[in-house]
Amino acid sequence: MSTVPNIYTFFEPIDEWGSSRLLLDLWVENWSESGFEPVVLNLDDAKSHPYYHEYDEVIRSNYEKITGKDIMSGWGYYVYFCFMRHLAYASRMTDDICLAMDYDVYNINYKPEHLPEDKIMFFANQNPCCISGNNDLFLELCILMSKFTQENIADYKRSFDNSIALHDMGWIKYTLDLPDDLSKELKDKVIFNQHKIQGSETSANKSLIHVSFWWLRKHLEDKSLTVTDLSVDERLKLRHILAKEQL
Repeated sequence: MSTVPNIYTFFEPIDEWGSSRLLLDLWVENWSESGFEPVVLNLDDAKSHPYYHEYDEVIRSNYEKITGKDIMSGWGYYVYFCFMRHLAYASRMTDDICLAMDYDVYNINYKPEHLPEDKIMFFANQNPCCISGNNDLFLELCILMSKFTQENIADYKRSFDNSIALHDMGWIKYTLDLPDDLSKELKDKVIFNQHKIQGSETSANKSLIHVSFWWLRKHLEDKSLTVTDLSVDERLKLRHILAKEQL
């Protein structure tokens, strides 16, 4: 393993989310200044993996069977990219253990550390906003997300709660809620409950910070303005301002 692991993120523009590039640019600047080499991947990186066509087909099919909706409509584009980012990591990472994260996760004082070499590690409980792994581990996760779901589709349909989107974080929650013999498949490959990231639920001093939608909602709790008063793009701009204040 290299002394300083590469830092990867996935970015695919969505028309209504134009200001998301502000967060991405800040992410690149922040991690570069912290001495890391940030790498930005996109859907083309996922498409370059040999497993892409099968993964694409099964993810689309699973989503429609579970939710009754087309993944390539409305909110589904975001959901699709959430799943595809893991295959992009599988495609471009090496055998070395690296970090993969959302482009709204920033470095406060995170230093290189020894990371598990046989399992993916989640830095924030069940939230995949920051995880460690390599090409093989991310491919295993993708196979679980597609083939495992396909083979147990009835269990997922029973578990699905329309109040929470079935993106990759939702998939993790549902999988862990399945009977033990099924959820064990995920637990065998993932380490949870690391709590290395400061998020909206805590003000504790941590080495990483996730300036997410939930961070914004928490910030606005005692303000006259609420999240629902803002457009998606306005929310992104405000999150960018908040992130810069934290850094």
